[in-house]
Amino acid sequence: MMARAATPGQDDMRACDPAEQHRAGQVLAVAWHALSASEAASRQVVETAIGLQTGDVGARRARYGENRLAEKPPRSKWLAFLDQFKSLLILVLIGAAALAGAIGDLKDAVVILAVVLFNAVLGFWQEHRAEATLAALKKMLSPVARVKRGGQVEELAAAQLVPGDLVMLEAGDRVPADGRLLACHSVEIDEAALTGESHPVAKDAERTVAAESPLAERVNMAYMNTVVTRGRAELLVTATGMATEMGRLSGMLAQAEAGPTPLQVQLDVLGRRLALIAGIVIALIFALGWARGEPLVQIVLTSIALAVAAIPEGLPAVVTVTLAIGMHRMAQHRAIVKKLAAVETLGCTTVICSDKTGTLTRGALRLDRVHTAPGTTEPEVLAWAAALEEGSEHPIARAVRAAAGDLPRPACASFRALPGRGVTATVTLAGKVLPARLGTAEHVGEVPAFDEPGATVIHLGIDGHWRGSLVLRDELRPEAPATVRALTAQGLAVEVLSGDSAAAVSQLSDRLPGIAATGSLAPEAKLERVQAAVAAGECPAMIGDGINDAPALSNAGVAITLESGTDLAREVSDVTILGGDLSRLPWLFDLGRQTLKTARRNLTWAFLYNGIGLCLAVSGYLHPLFGAVGMVASGLLVVLHSQRLARFPLPHGDLR
Repeated sequence: MMARAATPGQDDMRACDPAEQHRAGQVLAVAWHALSASEAASRQVVETAIGLQTGDVGARRARYGENRLAEKPPRSKWLAFLDQFKSLLILVLIGAAALAGAIGDLKDAVVILAVVLFNAVLGFWQEHRAEATLAALKKMLSPVARVKRGGQVEELAAAQLVPGDLVMLEAGDRVPADGRLLACHSVEIDEAALTGESHPVAKDAERTVAAESPLAERVNMAYMNTVVTRGRAELLVTATGMATEMGRLSGMLAQAEAGPTPLQVQLDVLGRRLALIAGIVIALIFALGWARGEPLVQIVLTSIALAVAAIPEGLPAVVTVTLAIGMHRMAQHRAIVKKLAAVETLGCTTVICSDKTGTLTRGALRLDRVHTAPGTTEPEVLAWAAALEEGSEHPIARAVRAAAGDLPRPACASFRALPGRGVTATVTLAGKVLPARLGTAEHVGEVPAFDEPGATVIHLGIDGHWRGSLVLRDELRPEAPATVRALTAQGLAVEVLSGDSAAAVSQLSDRLPGIAATGSLAPEAKLERVQAAVAAGECPAMIGDGINDAPALSNAGVAITLESGTDLAREVSDVTILGGDLSRLPWLFDLGRQTLKTARRNLTWAFLYNGIGLCLAVSGYLHPLFGAVGMVASGLLVVLHSQRLARFPLPHGDLR
């Protein structure tokens, strides 16, 4: 199978001028995470108490450009319409119309051109409607940033940021650019979209890390498009636009090679065969006429007329109508398909590669089990832990409180949060005020060792003694197990490619039997796996929602994302599932196979009908009038056959 066509924006990335690349290289050359906060500010030549001055901003924007990722200008509607004619079969039909017009057969010429135009209009309209839906989703986001400039904090469009800007961040903000954290107050950032980590990372502006450290270990940095889940911070912008980590991943999309889908290959082969058949008909009729001594002009006209008749002009419309009906049926079930060809590729899929965090899982923690000390009960541990987490919006805190439910909780006071370690407080038990700690083993003190691979384990200590431990795991989507079972029952191999830890991904294999799972994968490794599947003759579908999934998505046979996915993931995907319900996946692949099967049946029927009719007409057994009526009837039968897809049953309920 071929890799799918490159997506909008890739040409611009590929054609990035040398000066632009040089500027980006200057920014990335510094290992900002290996510098202290003061050293980073000194390198950027900025006063942290004031920020950049207006003159500095203009000079830096002229040097580095706007804080935007490279995007290809929207394709004009005319070019999108002309793309519908880029098929050998369509060109053969246009040639047939030209020949018919040349010999004065205007009726056939008009009919053929009308069919070609209908095919182009239908394909253009279906794709334009899908792109408009996705564009509406994109417009819902309007990124802004609070920036300190000239001693004043102002709110600006994120695109106006330049290296050296000081950005104020707080819980709920999306990080607008890459940068070195100058100050942190209990800050945690959700980097799942970039690194695949399933829970937020505690940040520490005071630390420096080795220059060669991977992204997940750079606790003093924040990266574009990640989300602050807790605390407040001041960020020194060190890279913008294509020089950011997100920009680097966007640049990798240029590796996607354009290629036809399996059905497009078959149609091109068919087009070449039709051209060959037309040539043979012309040569044969010309030879017979010459042997009979017929006038040369009559021989030429007869040869061309029969050659035109030998070409079934309805074939492109047959395929387009079939795929359009399948595409519309998918849209009815809240799956937006960008291109008609993606409907067919869904039917050709042989292997599914999927991200873990946010795709098969919710990207949120859930209590798995509780370990208790002798003399302590599970409800007590839950109630005490929930009391210590009261008021916190940390994902661990929310998971603990949800697990505790309505259990009565003791009074707590003197709360103190220690990012990356846990919380301390005093708790009132049996009339006594006791010190309590909840968090890591180092924070709590001496705790038993538990073998919980891939889990987040927090420990509870009261009055210096361990009282229990809570085991939290990334919560599976409720429909994920049944969805995986249904996909494997369809004969599809399911592979999980995740940037999360190998232990967490390995544990997922136990919860989802039948999958092959690999963890600790960088975006490049995901891309290599998809490319290897294509090279091996497979047709891989890639399902992902993060920035780190985009290179693999852009190289897959068909790319699928969820409505909640990042802008970049939605941009490069062929199919967007609105609402994020994975239980639709088996139905989508099933409908894709049925659509492909219907299109092939229609092609076979139309081609055989034309061949039989042509033979009967040449031999004199079929009057041309009846032949024309038969052609119309054949077209109606094909359309009616395709309409069966409109009644393809929707799944009843879901697969949970």
